[in-house]
Amino acid sequence: MNTRSALVLVAAIIGTLCGVGEAFSPVSRPTTTLTTTLAAAAAGGAATKVTPTLTEKEEQVYGFLQDLYESKVSFRIVVVGNGAILESTNTLGPHMALSQSPKSGANLVTFASEDKSFELHLQTAQVAKVALVERPVPNRTMRILRLLKEGGESICSLIVSEDSDVTAEWFSTMKAKYGDEWQVS
Repeated sequence: MNTRSALVLVAAIIGTLCGVGEAFSPVSRPTTTLTTTLAAAAAGGAATKVTPTLTEKEEQVYGFLQDLYESKVSFRIVVVGNGAILESTNTLGPHMALSQSPKSGANLVTFASEDKSFELHLQTAQVAKVALVERPVPNRTMRILRLLKEGGESICSLIVSEDSDVTAEWFSTMKAKYGDEWQVS
């Protein structure tokens, strides 16, 4: 094993032991590429990458998430977990990737900021319904995209952070395409 491979292996082990990034991730960190790279480096071989296979339902969810990503709209992202709530305002990108969790095998879509200081990981199979809600509040209209599990449990809410004609038009096109409530089938 060369020095570079050894350093990559040590960095990955330290990152795994320290749980780097997992405190703010709603699901496991997608490390398929890193894991296969480490295994190949340890064996002295070349890195391989696993390409996830999506079900028809996951393809629909992936298409919806691509629409969000391509919009370049900034969202107030709210994730409610057991004992914690995470709120952050970001665009979904500029990085978008599809991977498979090495831990669970679940397909993940990851949105990451340029420096990867913000990442949102979504399990495509968990999204069963999306609600597109407009709610008037003082001085503005809130536009919310709620991603829900089977049974209505919330995965996360994406609140359009800017109330402008441009974002209102974008939201209207999303409602025209997906409806007020979109049941993924």
